[in-house]
Amino acid sequence: MTDPEPIVHGPFVPPQPAEADTSPGYGVPHPPGGPGGRFSADARLLVEAGAAWEGLSDALGRVWSLAAEGWGYPGLFGFADTLGIAGALHLELNRVLVDAAADGTAVTRSLAHGLVETANDVSGTDRTAGDNFRALRTRAGS
Repeated sequence: MTDPEPIVHGPFVPPQPAEADTSPGYGVPHPPGGPGGRFSADARLLVEAGAAWEGLSDALGRVWSLAAEGWGYPGLFGFADTLGIAGALHLELNRVLVDAAADGTAVTRSLAHGLVETANDVSGTDRTAGDNFRALRTRAGS
């Protein structure tokens, strides 16, 4: 097996993921009644939460459409600076914004749809088969 390719980035080291300061057991499901207990959910609240995530997804979609206007346009600061620092930095910043907005749109929409499908499961009205958050897990790489 070969060593993985080294990560290449510009002159600035990218930000590192923040470590969450949480207590042991944080994020682990604790059903009522202890192990073997069952959760209950209000489907209406799940749908409302899904609508909030859908709204965020729509907002990120608008960000994407605005940022995409500058895609591949390093000459924004004039022909002389097309290959210079300002043009190159604009091109890179624009690429990062467009990619982040596209990913954010997809992830938040997956969350919204997963919450609605969970509400459908809870209510017994689900007409789809499969894992509600499969697309989100696939996009996240897990």
